[in-house]
Amino acid sequence: MTTHEVEEMLSITKKTLIYYENEGLVKPARDSNNYRNYSQEDISRIKFILIIKRNGCKY
Repeated sequence: MTTHEVEEMLSITKKTLIYYENEGLVKPARDSNNYRNYSQEDISRIKFILIIKRNGCKY
């Protein structure tokens, strides 16, 4: 799934996705054109992070 698709699906920004990647929370694969390609595991992890944040927990 592309960055744009993840942004739209989860209502988050590209900046947030890159932050999670830089923090080592997700590691999207890269296509031949170097675009990020998020796996279902990455999406599930991001959803989990968002749930934790909504409940006031810090990671």
